[in-house]
Amino acid sequence: MQVARALVLLTFIGLGAIVAATQTVASLFNYQTALGAPLISRGAYKLHPPLRVFVWSARWHDRYPRVFGLAHHLVGRRCIDFGLRGFRAPVERRASLTWRRRLGPVH
Repeated sequence: MQVARALVLLTFIGLGAIVAATQTVASLFNYQTALGAPLISRGAYKLHPPLRVFVWSARWHDRYPRVFGLAHHLVGRRCIDFGLRGFRAPVERRASLTWRRRLGPVH
C-alpha cells in the first residue's frame, strides 16, 4: 500500500515539475507567439499546456541549451529529490554518528 501511495505522490510531483518547467520556459521566452497559443490567458497570466515543454525542447534545445537545460533540471531534480527523500534521514544520521565517533566529544 505504501508503494502505491509513493507512486501516486511521485506522479503528482512529476506533473508539478513538468508544469513548472513549461511555465518557466514560457516566461523566459516572454510568452512569444512562437511558443503557440496558451491554454489559458487572462491578462498578463498565461498558462501553456504542461507537456508543451517537451515539444519546445525537441525544436529549440540545440539553439537555446541553457534554457532547456534548466527545464530538464527542474523536471529531473524533483523526481530525484522525491526518490531520495526516504533514504536521506537515515544516511545523514549514520554519517553524523560516524563523524562524532571520529571527532570525539565536543567541548
